[in-house]
Amino acid sequence: MRPPLPLGTHGDIMTTKLATGKWKARAYYRDETGRRRDITTTAPTKAAATNRLKEKIANHQPTEATLAQTKLADFTEQWFEQYAQTVGYSAQRQTRSIIDNHIKPVGGKRLNEITVPWLDKQITKATVKKVENHRTRGGLSTARRLRDVYKMILAEAVRQGAILDNPALKTPPIKIERPELKVLAPAQLTQLRHHMRDFYQDYPYWTRAKEWLPDMVDFLVGTGVRVGEAIALRWEDIDLESGLCTIRATAIISAGASVYQPFTKTRHVRAVLLPDWLVLTLVSRGPGEGFVFQVKDGGMVKYGVLASNFAKALPEGLGWVTPKTIRASVATMIERELGVEAAGVQLGHDDFKTTKKSYIERRGVSNAVGVLNSL
Repeated sequence: MRPPLPLGTHGDIMTTKLATGKWKARAYYRDETGRRRDITTTAPTKAAATNRLKEKIANHQPTEATLAQTKLADFTEQWFEQYAQTVGYSAQRQTRSIIDNHIKPVGGKRLNEITVPWLDKQITKATVKKVENHRTRGGLSTARRLRDVYKMILAEAVRQGAILDNPALKTPPIKIERPELKVLAPAQLTQLRHHMRDFYQDYPYWTRAKEWLPDMVDFLVGTGVRVGEAIALRWEDIDLESGLCTIRATAIISAGASVYQPFTKTRHVRAVLLPDWLVLTLVSRGPGEGFVFQVKDGGMVKYGVLASNFAKALPEGLGWVTPKTIRASVATMIERELGVEAAGVQLGHDDFKTTKKSYIERRGVSNAVGVLNSL
């Protein structure tokens, strides 16, 4: 059995490069009370992370009693600094909103004062929708996210010894009933493609959307990718000779604009084979440089602009369809012909349960061309 560290000393410092490019340094430290603590820091470089960790250990004097008296707002900010290094921009923004709107207002609470009934009350309050400054806040989705954030914050408090257990785990989960999934049949997908192109070809007014929207709809129908992945698609990601497309990035929304994120929602790169008709669409469009579907300044399409121009061109009887409907429709079509695993690979899911649960009535190259060529 390994002997315990002497009081006031730390073990070997381990360093890891995070997906964000920053470095994390970590070591176990045995404080003067005899408790072994897991200490971590992050910094832009390996050396800086290591030095910051040594400095943190040197200054590490708080006892469990002191930590327990920490205000929730202060501890949350410390937690968020570490959390933000491990997630993408969209998750950062959502979590920041939860903190600012739901945790900061009650941030004077001490960690050792947080109880299950108190947490349950805060989460229940978040389920109520309110309009503030022309913006709607709250609801079941917000309450569920708030509960998840509390779980993560208080798990860190347990890890640091500030509290003995995590009261957020004892609050009831928020159940959200999913609306019945509605998808387009294969014939309707084909109808949508052709109608979108015909609509903008005959559209009497000038709009830049006619230069990219019909082709983007073709791409969504022919691949089933996420809308953000189509917006962020670059010509360098497409091999027109082999008909192979690599999905490696996505677009996220910030203040209404599209922002390039150099990794997908699942942080995995995947490849899909394009149906012949989609290759022809892309050949007629390019190849070019930069984004495949771009606005006049070479930037990315805004999702709001996409959604409004898409809705305007919908055929009669399909007014309920959104760009996101296409993804579920393609998944259902592939699942019917090739099975749920093939659909999951095409959509880029790690867990095929997600495919079946959210998109249907492993990574690698997805080959559903035989099915998608019929559209």
